[in-house]
Amino acid sequence: MSAAFATLAAGAASAVDTNPKPPMTMELAREITHSTRPLTTEEVDRFEEALAVRWGAARPDQVAERLKETLRALGRDGGATWISEEETLHVYVSGPDLGRVVAVDKIKTLVTEILRGSNVKVQVHAGGVRSEEQLVSTMDAVADTKSYDSTGTVQIRAQRIDYSTGTVEVDATSQAAADIVEKQFGDAVKVQVKAPYTQDELDEMFEAEGRRNDSPSNGWNGGTAMCTATTGDCIFDAEAGTAGDSAACTTGLKWVLAGQVRLATAGHCFAEPTINTFYRYEFPRYGIATRAGTFWAFNTNVDGALIDPPNGYSVRNEFWIGGRYGSDSREITAWDDTLSVGQPLLVSGANSGVHTGEVRIVFDRECGTPLTTTNIDSTTGGDSGATVAQPNSASPESGDYVALGVHSCRVKGGFSRFSRAATIANELGGYPATY
Repeated sequence: MSAAFATLAAGAASAVDTNPKPPMTMELAREITHSTRPLTTEEVDRFEEALAVRWGAARPDQVAERLKETLRALGRDGGATWISEEETLHVYVSGPDLGRVVAVDKIKTLVTEILRGSNVKVQVHAGGVRSEEQLVSTMDAVADTKSYDSTGTVQIRAQRIDYSTGTVEVDATSQAAADIVEKQFGDAVKVQVKAPYTQDELDEMFEAEGRRNDSPSNGWNGGTAMCTATTGDCIFDAEAGTAGDSAACTTGLKWVLAGQVRLATAGHCFAEPTINTFYRYEFPRYGIATRAGTFWAFNTNVDGALIDPPNGYSVRNEFWIGGRYGSDSREITAWDDTLSVGQPLLVSGANSGVHTGEVRIVFDRECGTPLTTTNIDSTTGGDSGATVAQPNSASPESGDYVALGVHSCRVKGGFSRFSRAATIANELGGYPATY
């Protein structure tokens, strides 16, 4: 996967908590997540911290959050960049040159204390002189082109903060525009010329979305159709499943593993060794998943896969509803593992669409792996990995849903079965994301 950069604010909590919260036990975490009511911000934070301890992996943004007040106590500011392919959080200490080396050393000591027992990697660097607030203010000023360019020459394609140098990187669409920006903002910016967005690029970013043409620029949804071929029919090998207009598998749930956002789907989608990449259905067929970036298992313990989308594409906590060409979506705001016979749910498959039903058997091994059986008998090939969820009874007016798992199989003449989210978490790590 190419480097994916996610800019993180450098946090807001002291290294020494003068008002500590009660200890978060896994029992309390289970109690919280089993509730279908919306979680408070504090509950979400405490639950995610508890899971981070359980899996030995603090979230990178949680680490960054622990640093900001310490930086400010040292008269500093800073920023952090998470580079997913390195699995490393880079922290930059900004502020005056005098005393910066001492500040960097103190932050390194604090990071060592925070990460004791965790597998998150952090590197601390000396950053630029400007604070994050100053850099953001510069970005806003650059974007307000009318305030310094009365000719309409300046068009800005993109901007990024470079904490290492304390400057704003600006992509201008012409040399004339670049000259104006550099003259106006001096050494606060680093300007390069990049061509304006093409129509194809704009179409990718703003296209109408749905199961078959989900937009990678806005983030993949659950319930999205996945193909195994870049041209022609969606499925490369018709013997591997239904061919032609049918998807090969379906995306399931937004997932967090070791601080990195992923997509959960069925593990058996990756069991065929000749399939290395899944693509979206519509052309151009952007990559959704690669074997190299995916944790997956299809065995007597679990049928699950955690996809790391390539090219820095993001994931949303939503899933498509309707038929195979559905374009409406619903939000996932909680997840639950308290299943009981008769519990209502739905399955949202790429090929057969949405089906509603209920839990028929909480635990069985009809397909050779631990699954929950529904009374739904109309899922089909290519629905594997689909979102399984139930309406959030705590907020029926909002229309949001509680994640239960991902669709696994339906034996011919039988009922749909799904892998529970907790089973995937126990075997592969992480948890469903509800934000």
